[in-house]
Amino acid sequence: MNPRPAIETGTHLRLRRAGIAIALAAWIAGSAAPASAIVNGFEPAADDTRFDAVGAFSRTDWLRAGPDRSPEDAHNWFGAATLIAPDTILTVRHNLPDKRPARPYEFAVRFRRHVTGSVGSRQAGPDSYHLAPVVKWVMAPHGEDLAMGILVAPVTHIDPIPVDTRRVRIIREPGFVAAWGSESRWLGAPVPRRRLLVGRNLLARTDEARETQDRRPLLSETHPRNLVFIMQFANEKRNWQYNSRTRKWRRINYVTTDAGVPNSHDSGGALLIEDERGMLKLLGVIKGNRTGLWPGRYVGSRSFPIPVWRPNRH
Repeated sequence: MNPRPAIETGTHLRLRRAGIAIALAAWIAGSAAPASAIVNGFEPAADDTRFDAVGAFSRTDWLRAGPDRSPEDAHNWFGAATLIAPDTILTVRHNLPDKRPARPYEFAVRFRRHVTGSVGSRQAGPDSYHLAPVVKWVMAPHGEDLAMGILVAPVTHIDPIPVDTRRVRIIREPGFVAAWGSESRWLGAPVPRRRLLVGRNLLARTDEARETQDRRPLLSETHPRNLVFIMQFANEKRNWQYNSRTRKWRRINYVTTDAGVPNSHDSGGALLIEDERGMLKLLGVIKGNRTGLWPGRYVGSRSFPIPVWRPNRH
């Protein structure tokens, strides 16, 4: 759902900045309605700590503070990850390089909650967030699109979100979509992405093929029992960008549902449900606009040993 990161030269960086500026201008000019969230979500209140474990994911050098960091680089994330234990995060594998192993400290997760208890913001600068570099990676077996990162130090001021391990069919269960990606209703538009946003949707995990409102099958043949489906999803082609040379509009998909759905740079974000006590659990890791991966199948396994974390503060 978002491109793999790559090491950029100065020329590549200038081109990327120019592309972001063009995309932002096109989004402002072409949007028929103001974007409100992840798509269609809300920013958790400053005193709502339930979603703090969902962090922005990027290269460490693009997130950390310092005199040599431009304002754009200091807030340049391209994915998300969830804290599932004090020293462990879970994200998708395609957020990492595909032709070489990720190096220690190369990537990091930025959490909105600072150790002081305050909530960070772009206006307040990189130091207003909590930055947690990853020192070790463990990949899911069989090339599955999941990656587990071990942090340089445990995060002690944020409650992790435990993985949901129920092995029962889940059909249209109310849940949340949480990530740091594009707020635009235009699918594929990379901006604006400014903050953690949470949207409501219905989630499912079954052994049977399900269909969305446009009748396209959701089930993959590769890992049919490991997918989480985002059930409320609807979009339509609309005029997005006008080409004055050809005098034609470029048409792309526009989200028409009022439910919260992922967009660009939401890969690795969280699909969440509440248990009987009202506490959050991680049902899925966002893979695309309509699907996520259920990590619960790996809890207790040797090949991808996802830790079992049990809250003790509530």
